[in-house]
Amino acid sequence: MQGLVRCSVCKEEILQKNPGHCPYCGSKELVSSEEAVLDEIDRLVRAGRIEEAALMYEELGMLDKANEVRESNMGKIKSINMECPHCRKSQPLASKSSEVTCQYCGKNYAVPKKVLEIL
Repeated sequence: MQGLVRCSVCKEEILQKNPGHCPYCGSKELVSSEEAVLDEIDRLVRAGRIEEAALMYEELGMLDKANEVRESNMGKIKSINMECPHCRKSQPLASKSSEVTCQYCGKNYAVPKKVLEIL
């Protein structure tokens, strides 16, 4: 992974050394692969997917960070995840709103009353 670059727009890994732009989509928004993985870990933590984030830290050999992420979640009430009916991606519900916007596809969908009662 070291030395490789990933496009932050299309997420493709670029094997070329010192590319000026993405050969797949033309974007100039490039990050190192390790930066991309750390961004993904941060996204997982924000989404409440703590164990997945910790496992990714472990794959990078960052065992202290993996333990830190797991410990930061101990004793907290787990959020309820809802699956978007449009794209089927799961995301945590952040509030007791009866309608939410999917963070992946951007479409709105209704939250059932039974789910709102649990929150």
